[in-house]
Amino acid sequence: MTCEHGLLGPVWWRLGRAGRHSLIEALDNPNTRAAYDQRQAVREREQQKAHRELMDSLACIDCGDVPEQESTWVYSGHKWTRRPHGRCRPCHRERKERLEREAEEQSVLVSRCRSAARSGGWSGTARAK
Repeated sequence: MTCEHGLLGPVWWRLGRAGRHSLIEALDNPNTRAAYDQRQAVREREQQKAHRELMDSLACIDCGDVPEQESTWVYSGHKWTRRPHGRCRPCHRERKERLEREAEEQSVLVSRCRSAARSGGWSGTARAK
């Protein structure tokens, strides 16, 4: 039988434990091997959950590839680390090459337009009818 009021009620606080406890619970020593194993299992589950959430956040935004572990690559003297909500190394490389090609094509197009405008082969203005 437990009392809800008085000294036997949940009015005791114990350092390292959440909430209020009855006198018997407050004086109970949780430092047994079973209690330690239970606390350790909870810590390990929390660490695994945090790791799983991190790895899910590292999924490539282009191809959806999820790495098996956190990874850092060293290439051409540079260090590249997979970032949350970023790209995997192959997609990163492909995107970089595509952007470089597009920039080169854009600069070629601009230089052609400028040379055509200078040579008079392109008027650049349209007449209104």
